[in-house]
Amino acid sequence: MTLTDINQISGEEGRFTVNLTKKARFIDMDKCTGCGDCAEVCPIGMVDEFNQGLNDRKATFKPYAQAFPGAYTISKLDTAPCTVTCPANVNACGYVSLISQGRFKEAMEVIMDVLPLPGTLSSL
Repeated sequence: MTLTDINQISGEEGRFTVNLTKKARFIDMDKCTGCGDCAEVCPIGMVDEFNQGLNDRKATFKPYAQAFPGAYTISKLDTAPCTVTCPANVNACGYVSLISQGRFKEAMEVIMDVLPLPGTLSSL
């Protein structure tokens, strides 16, 4: 079982009960070819836990180089705090990440998707 954590093991020799938590992959395993195109265009950067935080990775990633199956996965922790607190639920993390990459048109599309009149929102 991939992307699964063992929570508890109980029982006796030859008769075990194992409690597991399977993490969602958020990518269709039947369609993923493992090419990595999704990770190249992913605008969200995260700390790489596999390498003990020594480098960064994208939110769309392969858990480690020799991972089996070779499909990618997406880290979705929760709704970003900035999106939760925004009165219009704008994905600020997404558009800021896109702006940092110089992808201004895509950043504007993220904003305009939920807020067609962005000048109407202020912190007054």
